Amino acid sequence: MNEHSYSYLEVWGVTDKGKIRDANQDAILVSPEAGLFVVADGVGGLTGGEIASTAITESLGKICKEEQTNKCFSELQSKEALIKMQLIQINDWLIAQNRIEDNFRPCSTVVAVTVADDQPDCMASLHVGDSNLYRVRDDTIESIIELHEAKNQAGNAISRAMGATTPLNVDQNLFTIKPDDYYILCSDGLYRMLSDQEIIGVLREKKAEGVRAITETLLDYANLAGGSDNISVVVIRVKDVPLR
Repeated sequence: MNEHSYSYLEVWGVTDKGKIRDANQDAILVSPEAGLFVVADGVGGLTGGEIASTAITESLGKICKEEQTNKCFSELQSKEALIKMQLIQINDWLIAQNRIEDNFRPCSTVVAVTVADDQPDCMASLHVGDSNLYRVRDDTIESIIELHEAKNQAGNAISRAMGATTPLNVDQNLFTIKPDDYYILCSDGLYRMLSDQEIIGVLREKKAEGVRAITETLLDYANLAGGSDNISVVVIRVKDVPLR
């Protein structure tokens, strides 16, 4: 039995329906024991968004419990491949649920990050859609993934989503982590309410109180700014980086 220890990460996550929506179609997964963190944003305007986002987080949570004692969860490349395979299977299941005549088409975005024992100084991300992943390093914030969105007359629209088409195209990235890095996974309900500078301002303000205070304050500020959509935020702080 392999034991995984990701105590070098400090993590907190929250999700909320916001001030306008009747229900929360977002879902999050925070699994520090498995080193996997996920935000899924059910696509609004279609029935079934909450089914899609919940299917994603529950299915990935299930493989965390089933696989974290196996060798593949100790190796970042194998773990990333397993997560991608699971996303492809979820995508196929979501498409099979479509009932166009009832406007029932469960779709969702997803952004996930994961770590593993063999490359403790690295983090892998997988994403589909317009949920975001920020890195704050040396007091500078930047989005480190390319959002799948397209401009139209109404504003921005998602150009890729889980449950929309098959085969599923998942973007994957591998990046080096450093002590005192912060990674922020979020749905567009956060970053369309708060600018990058407002987000990093919250981090500066609440840094001494820890990631829970940062995460919950970001949620509060997004609601104060209007809360026009569901809001999900997961904040990860790298406390240190173990040696290989």
